[in-house]
Amino acid sequence: MKIDEFPEDIRPHLIPSHEGRMVYRCLGCGGRFDIERLLYVCPECRQVLLLEDAEFERLTAVPGALWRRIFDYRKMLTLPALKCIYRYH
Repeated sequence: MKIDEFPEDIRPHLIPSHEGRMVYRCLGCGGRFDIERLLYVCPECRQVLLLEDAEFERLTAVPGALWRRIFDYRKMLTLPALKCIYRYH
């Protein structure tokens, strides 16, 4: 399915963009670290890191029901970059 065949309210959200400020957040100590260098574990406590949008509040501007529709429609795209968990980025 081509992007121009999707509903108009979904189109602007189909391809994820990097508008926020991404940081690593440690699941162990809660520390936050810039993503300027690649980290596999927390440099402080060696626990697992998550990528997190430091400006998460801006994501709440899109209602939850619309996010669900966006993710459902992303499944229909044939872009390899949006397969698996990256569909939810």
